[in-house]
Amino acid sequence: MIEKHDTGYGFAEPYFIHETLRDLVMYYRETTLVEHNEILDVTLKLPVLAGSAAALSLSTPAHTVRRTTIHRL
Repeated sequence: MIEKHDTGYGFAEPYFIHETLRDLVMYYRETTLVEHNEILDVTLKLPVLAGSAAALSLSTPAHTVRRTTIHRL
């Protein structure tokens, strides 16, 4: 689960380093999630609701993206 701490968004210590949820997603588009779980040797390529206008918008506020993706990770 993605968490928000004073230092930023992340999955676990010491990875709460992403200023916004969007920053976290953009980072993991290029970086595998295997450092968090050995069976997650994948990257984030598509939003959960890729067919919706909100999911495709690069200007979607982080709180909107969070509401649509966090519960599905």
